[in-house]
Amino acid sequence: MSLPYGHANRQRGGLPRCGAPVNVVIIVRAGDLMRWLVVLGVGALALLILFFPLSAATSRLAPGLEADNVSGSIWSGRLRNARYAGLPLGDVDVGLDAGRLLKGEASLRFHRMGPTLSGRAGGTRQDRRLEELSGELPLQLLPYPAPALTIRFQDVHTTLSPRGACRSAGGQVSTSLSGIPFLGETPALSGSPACDGDRLFAPLRLPGDRAGLDLWLSANGSWTGKLRLRPDNRLALVGLAAAGFAIEGGDATLTAEGRLQQGDVRLAPAADPETSVETITDPA
Repeated sequence: MSLPYGHANRQRGGLPRCGAPVNVVIIVRAGDLMRWLVVLGVGALALLILFFPLSAATSRLAPGLEADNVSGSIWSGRLRNARYAGLPLGDVDVGLDAGRLLKGEASLRFHRMGPTLSGRAGGTRQDRRLEELSGELPLQLLPYPAPALTIRFQDVHTTLSPRGACRSAGGQVSTSLSGIPFLGETPALSGSPACDGDRLFAPLRLPGDRAGLDLWLSANGSWTGKLRLRPDNRLALVGLAAAGFAIEGGDATLTAEGRLQQGDVRLAPAADPETSVETITDPA
């Protein structure tokens, strides 16, 4: 006896076959596919921009800004032992300047704690720019144990050539000489930086020409400093002479030179053959 096909199929554990097989076809429109590809592409690009490594972009976004170690992204990164054209910045937090980016300019804004220092570095293949530099840099320009001079920057900006030659500069630089022995209390010396040949030059003056400090900085980090004092009495001149100043007329002059490194650099008088440059670990 022959059984119906459906019954035999159930005996074998299968399901009854009802009618012809059904083929399911999914049709995706070309426009929808393109739309999804665009969405995925934009998302991937956004992730790439958000997490793009700072190490791969520093030299292009801020020529002249260097560091021993670079970590993080272009939006939130960190530079260890950073420096710009010979100027030691220490360990700084770095991020892309969104405000300048909206104007079509790409630059990196940096910030350091203790002593506070902040600014923005940018540029192109033709020039390098350091802008809005504000903060403090302690420098031991005088023979130890004289106190370090705190050089204060306020909205300083400079443009350099690709090899580091100074092209333009501006802003305000100041320092105080109140801690120098035999000098007494004096107002702050201040001046506007400029270019002297290829070097950055900061002539700081005291009203009345009682004191002046000339500072030169080269792209390789070498310093030259010339401090001139005109105290009110001869006893102060004797004390300054004992501290290493050269006395001529009523002026006491100290010339020093050295090379900046990460930390406070002690510069002794250049006339002393036994002088050396000593580096102290940067507390920042």
